[in-house]
Amino acid sequence: MVAVVALVHGKPGAYGISFPDFPGCVSGGATVDESLRRGRDALDFHVESMIEVGEPLPKIRDIAEIKADPEYADDFADAMVTVVDAEVPAKAVRVNISIDERLLDRIDRAAEASGETRSGFFAAAARERLHPGGSAGQMQRFDEPPSPAYRHERAKSARVKKKRQSRAR
Repeated sequence: MVAVVALVHGKPGAYGISFPDFPGCVSGGATVDESLRRGRDALDFHVESMIEVGEPLPKIRDIAEIKADPEYADDFADAMVTVVDAEVPAKAVRVNISIDERLLDRIDRAAEASGETRSGFFAAAARERLHPGGSAGQMQRFDEPPSPAYRHERAKSARVKKKRQSRAR
């Protein structure tokens, strides 16, 4: 995890978030908290996309370095400045492990079937174990709770289903 500087602008009901070290990576939300959550998701997706297409990742600067950059001087004037934790991959390190031969064979077949390398498969599995609930192969987008309307519709469907079952008896 790396702390990436984020600038939040806006007013109640409409906030935007941007990342000076990742030009073009922006998001927003109705609240500051929502814009931060969505910003983190956008940043993770942005980094993943850069890696996929072979773009080099930028040097991550601290707040003082970005404040000193004349390109962002105006942005700091009316922004909330914060940091967002991002999954920016570090240098790959070779490791030696012992594993059951049959399990390794199954892993190799599964990795090949999904177009991954053995190392990529292990890394995705480790990320999944380290971050339960998110999925290793695809980004978990918005982690805010479902809207009340959504919960209401699900509850309503359950009541309707129960009613139908009792009528059928």
